[in-house]
Amino acid sequence: MIFGDADLKRPSADQDEGSTAGEVSTAGVSGTAVDTSWDAIEALRDPRRRAMYESVRRAAHPVTRDEVAVEHRVARSIAAFHLDRLAAVGLVEVDYARPPGRVGPGAGRPSKRYRPGTASVQVSVPVRRYDLAGRILARAIADSPDPQAQRVALRAAREEGRAAGHGLAARDAAREVRHPDEDEAAGVLQRFLAAADGLGYEPVHDGSVIRLRNCPFSALARNAPEVVCLINQQFVEGLLEGIGCDRDTAAIINGAPSHCCVVVNRR
Repeated sequence: MIFGDADLKRPSADQDEGSTAGEVSTAGVSGTAVDTSWDAIEALRDPRRRAMYESVRRAAHPVTRDEVAVEHRVARSIAAFHLDRLAAVGLVEVDYARPPGRVGPGAGRPSKRYRPGTASVQVSVPVRRYDLAGRILARAIADSPDPQAQRVALRAAREEGRAAGHGLAARDAAREVRHPDEDEAAGVLQRFLAAADGLGYEPVHDGSVIRLRNCPFSALARNAPEVVCLINQQFVEGLLEGIGCDRDTAAIINGAPSHCCVVVNRR
């Protein structure tokens, strides 16, 4: 199955609205770190600011105030206010560069640009440390002398992904009315995009592949990549199976820098 532009539409605004992908964990942290996390959550309460944050995350390159202002049909000063508020709490990062093609004297001042920050927001009241439990389990699997431990974990990941895909496919089948001319493969791919977006992967079309720009397991992958990346790959494989993608479609470990290690393409 080759992914074409007609098949790979961007997830709808309704899907995007609930898919803010950042997580700044406050669990087990005290003092200023907790206050900063609450500040980040407060910053995202504003619907317009949250929409701008999603725009920065979706963009394929750092964006300027002018670009965001045009996209959201607001004054440049309004866009700057919201973007700088996001930058103040670490949800976006700032750099400066001249527009492409402008160099030398007379090129003008460099533009202020915004890109997704490394901060993430996740608050639990009372405190829950699922991230800590995940790190312990991932490290235990990675360090286990028994190869069966990793095989069991990978099998469980694939089964979890398959179950999630089956659930989504069943839900959509129960509520959707398919147009007679609609391509079944296109419908399946749309379900995968919606599922991956809802799980925090931030899928994007890149030629004949789907790249996952965010890794929901990044904190764990930093501690035990040799296990977590394989678990991630098996989960996405299971998701593809459960949704009904054909056998020519595969999740492989071949991610770009700063993206999820998994991409989806033709075998």
